[in-house]
Amino acid sequence: MFKPVPKDAVAIESHTRNYLFFVDESRYIKYYEGPEGGEEGPDSQYSLKSLKYKTKTIRVSAQVSQIAAVGYMAGNKHEASIIMIRLYFAQDEDEGVQLKELCITDGKFADAQEGALNKRQGVAQALAPGSSISAVNILSSSLLKVFVTLKADTEKLYVWYFPVTEGKVGSWQHAEIELS
Repeated sequence: MFKPVPKDAVAIESHTRNYLFFVDESRYIKYYEGPEGGEEGPDSQYSLKSLKYKTKTIRVSAQVSQIAAVGYMAGNKHEASIIMIRLYFAQDEDEGVQLKELCITDGKFADAQEGALNKRQGVAQALAPGSSISAVNILSSSLLKVFVTLKADTEKLYVWYFPVTEGKVGSWQHAEIELS
C-alpha cells in the first residue's frame, strides 16, 4: 500500500515518540507516529494516521495550507508535568480563513481538544491567502507564540501569544510586529 511522503511537514517529539505532521493532497492533516522511545534505526516503523477532532478528520483551507506544531511539558514544581502538543492550522469560516488550535495532552489523540485560540473574543481576523503559520514555545517564560499575516494587511506580520506564569494561565493576545 502506498504511503504518502510528506512534502511540507512539521516534526515534534512528545511523550517519548516522534510525530511528523503534514497536509495531504486532499488537504487533510495526517501524521506519522514514530516508535515508542523515539528510537531510530534501520527497522524503525512509523505509522500513518489521520488527525481527528471529535471523530472528524481535519481539513485545512485551500488558501492557507501550512501547519505548525509545538510539543512541550506543562505544569509546575507542585504538580505532575503533562506533555502537550499544540497544532496550528487554518480553516474556512464565515469570517474568512481563521487560525485554529488543537490541543493533545499526554499523547491521547482521541481526546484532542479545541484550543483557546479558537475561542478568542472580538478577533475575527482572517488570514491572508498563502500566509505561513509558524509556532514556538519559549520554555524560559512558558510563552506560546504563533506568527501569521492577516488578510486586512498583508504588509504586516502579527504574533498571537499566550503567556503562562506560575499558577496563572493567560489568554491569547495579538500584536503587530515591527519589522525594520
